[in-house]
Amino acid sequence: MFESYVPPKAKQEDRTLIRHRASLVKTRTEIRNRIHALLAKHELQPPTYSDRFGKKGTEWLRSLQLEGADDTVLKTNLTLLRTLDEQVDAVTVQIAKTACNQEDIRILMTLPGIDFYSAMVIGSEIGDVKRFPTQWKLVAYAGLAPIQHQSGEYERRGGITKEGSKWLRWILVQAAQHARQHDPRFKTYYERVAKRRGPQKAVVAVAKEILVVIWFMLMRREPYRDQNQQRVETKLKRMNTPAESGLQAA
Repeated sequence: MFESYVPPKAKQEDRTLIRHRASLVKTRTEIRNRIHALLAKHELQPPTYSDRFGKKGTEWLRSLQLEGADDTVLKTNLTLLRTLDEQVDAVTVQIAKTACNQEDIRILMTLPGIDFYSAMVIGSEIGDVKRFPTQWKLVAYAGLAPIQHQSGEYERRGGITKEGSKWLRWILVQAAQHARQHDPRFKTYYERVAKRRGPQKAVVAVAKEILVVIWFMLMRREPYRDQNQQRVETKLKRMNTPAESGLQAA
């Protein structure tokens, strides 16, 4: 069990913005899935676009004339989707503005797979890192510590506990997917674990490793030692111009 922690008001504000954006994105995904279902129902295969819901893809969708009520459903969903895109962009810009003023965010962004949004999630969930006396306390808080099974003199480890902050655990797994591709250290670690335990558990292991690194970085107020300077500069540019650059992690 974890002690009750009430974050400072500023961190509470960050959490509210972050979770609001996540809710909007979830709703947007549901709308997109409805549109996919309509296309499948009418056996319509869209042209090949890099982004089916990008500018060209949306133009194609708006040009469709479906039969009966399905046409109204499609047009209504496309209108909802446009509104949601605008709202997600607006909240993303607000999060970026908040991130610009936080030193912790810039430190975290030197890690592969962490952009300003994921850094804000991590920062808002951890709060003051000093409340975790060891890196393993932080790992446990994220629910990434293994379950301990003990019987007599024997002890074995199972899957992760999944206790504590589900938001922190979720964003670290997302970061791990990118880090294993772009960072030699995490790539090597992922491949070693994957050979023994499979790809899914390897990603979780990388997520835990990233969190351990984060604990040391925040405790020491140091950036990631093996950072890719060019990638970091690109992420900082996205943070400073989110409306133009979009939101990506690398």
